[in-house]
Amino acid sequence: MSMFYEYDIRLNGLDVDGRGQCKASALLNHLQNAATLAAEDGGFSRETLVERYGVFWMLARSWYRLSRPMGYEDKLTIRTWHRGGKGAIMYRDYDILANGQPVGESVSAWVLADVNSHKLVRLSTIPELTGTGGGTLCKTMTLAKLRQPGDLVDVERRPMRYSDSDLNGHVNNTRYADFACDAVGMERLSDDRYLAEMQIGYLAECRPGEVLSIQTSGLGDSRFVRGVDDAGKPRFEAALYFGETPVYRRGVQLQNGIPQSPPAAVPAPFCKGAFGGNLKRSEEQKAPLAKGGRAAKRRGDSSYANSRLDKAKRTRYNR
Repeated sequence: MSMFYEYDIRLNGLDVDGRGQCKASALLNHLQNAATLAAEDGGFSRETLVERYGVFWMLARSWYRLSRPMGYEDKLTIRTWHRGGKGAIMYRDYDILANGQPVGESVSAWVLADVNSHKLVRLSTIPELTGTGGGTLCKTMTLAKLRQPGDLVDVERRPMRYSDSDLNGHVNNTRYADFACDAVGMERLSDDRYLAEMQIGYLAECRPGEVLSIQTSGLGDSRFVRGVDDAGKPRFEAALYFGETPVYRRGVQLQNGIPQSPPAAVPAPFCKGAFGGNLKRSEEQKAPLAKGGRAAKRRGDSSYANSRLDKAKRTRYNR
């Protein structure tokens, strides 16, 4: 028996760029929302962890890949489950669907930190976090530090502002995706390319008032971005891979105007050494994305205070 939490939302004008494609920061925001709701539904919400154990979640690394870009008014479905973990790190896995069709996957690594000292806390101290709800769904991929490919070039000095911050008082995780996309000039991306894969490492928190030097390296479809403070300390790192854009309309892949089956996921460049073999993936993970589960769904009563959210539900099915 495998358990996952399902989150549905319709992409709107704030989620997409001038080409009508879902922005990396918007997708990461929805993945983060799905993770938050799933944690609440599983009994280990932020409030519970703070009040009971004096700890909170911090996102350490996130990765996703897409077989095609998602667009304006696409119905985004995220299925997520926690995989369990070791030491202070817990992994959460995601499957990404658009209009009912599988289009991607994601993995994130989270750590528990003390609310006062921000020192890491071992997962074993929290009974609610034992085991996993994912069962046979669980991926084997792990995320590690990216390797810098070549010399870095300074692109800009970027102040951290009030509008970048979140509930924790630091720059929100999703904002680093915007910093990276700005650094590589996404607005100049040709129509036949799209951001197919991204990994971000959140190395140290930033707060409003600080300034980061944004640096880039890499050529062609593989780019690396890093933000460092005035002392030279890296605060975040990101790797981006651009793939060829399939011609599509909402929910239907087209080739010369003829509907096609959804394509297989793009190859993961980070597994092939573009940035140093930082991902570990089983043969099953290298295969094209599988279609969704086949058993009956049980709708829950979870909700989210967001007018754009169509529904959120916990789903159980047999494999």
